[in-house]
Amino acid sequence: MNDREWLKKIKIKIVKLSPRKADVCVVVASYNSVERITRFISIMKTQTYKPDILVVDNSSNRNVINALKSVDINILSVEGLNVGTAGAFFIGQVLAMYMGYEWIINSDDDAYPSSSQFVEKLIGGTKKAKALVGFGYQKKYGGLVEDDCLGCTAQLALINCTVFEKIGFFEPKIWKIMEDIEYRIRIERYGIKTVCVREAAYNHPISGQWSYGWPMKFLYYSFRNFLFVKQLYLKNMVGLFAFISTVIYASISNYKLLKWYVKAFVDFLCSNYYFVDYDFPAELRYPSILEKRKILDDERLNFVTLMGEKPLYLKNKPQLVPSSLITSINKDVVFASGNFFNNLFLLFRSVYVYDCEMDELYLIRKRTSTLRDYAVFIITVVISTFVFALFSAYLLLSHFLFRKNAANQQKQIKELSRYVLEQITTRSLVRR
Repeated sequence: MNDREWLKKIKIKIVKLSPRKADVCVVVASYNSVERITRFISIMKTQTYKPDILVVDNSSNRNVINALKSVDINILSVEGLNVGTAGAFFIGQVLAMYMGYEWIINSDDDAYPSSSQFVEKLIGGTKKAKALVGFGYQKKYGGLVEDDCLGCTAQLALINCTVFEKIGFFEPKIWKIMEDIEYRIRIERYGIKTVCVREAAYNHPISGQWSYGWPMKFLYYSFRNFLFVKQLYLKNMVGLFAFISTVIYASISNYKLLKWYVKAFVDFLCSNYYFVDYDFPAELRYPSILEKRKILDDERLNFVTLMGEKPLYLKNKPQLVPSSLITSINKDVVFASGNFFNNLFLLFRSVYVYDCEMDELYLIRKRTSTLRDYAVFIITVVISTFVFALFSAYLLLSHFLFRKNAANQQKQIKELSRYVLEQITTRSLVRR
């Protein structure tokens, strides 16, 4: 799907829109998530600095809109096509910018401020540092691990509107997964000053990883969008090799994956972006290299130590526990990871995992490695090296020769934003 097709399919409706009351607008993306969005808004309403809230609802039903009708917020409804989080942020940013806000906070509907002073501290810390972009500190794994500044532009990130004027809005082509990473790279590329405000902490569920428990839909978008971002910026080519080797390893371990990775690669070559209506399988099996005994869900995973001596963080009382002091571990578990390097590491030693929900400690033990296991890794390395060389050459050609690069991308985004704003303003009166 190209830009013109996307514009023809989406229908943006203004459900509720009030004149601007604050200098800050929180743009939050929502999709069939009444419980999460109502919790998010209730937390935002308790903030000492009360920003305006703009919900961009892309649900397949009207449950979110009906639940929020009596709440003093702004609501945009996007119908006709699932635009994903990238498209929702893009549309919301375009409208918020037009309405004259000075700052915009982007957020998923499941990223929750840890205190009622979050917005106030985020704004204050950003202005004090004289920065144009302010990131909060994520309390990882429910707050059991030390706060971490991920610099995620889609999780309660404060962005000055002059940044959008300079580098454009979020890239709607991505649909979902990596839209935040792409925008962070764009910010860094233009040398825009950012700051991590440690006093502004928030909670967010554990980020997904290369897991065989993930729906194939997300693995498809991860691969397609990863290639798209690499083409734009030609950054971290070592990471490209790691990504390719993971895809190839996963395909060798489970040949059914190959079909979807090929689809993602072909769609990337054909510039088929945005939402794709494929019949994805719901889930996939776990790596054959590990003996499956008990599955530990990624969403309950607290901390993994691959090196054997890194700290484990225990429930309620964060403390360092060197794995060398752990003497009795009688529970085995399969960590749901399809990462090539994680599994390569497991050929040689074990990994300790703490499950924060069950308050139990597990040990990942590998079964006795066979010649087949080693052969799979050798084949993966050989094929990955060959594919990496070919693909690197293609990226260089497309980036410089066919102008599939960041500079051209920004022109397309700005042009697309004008059409979206025209659609919004012609359907309803929008006052600044």
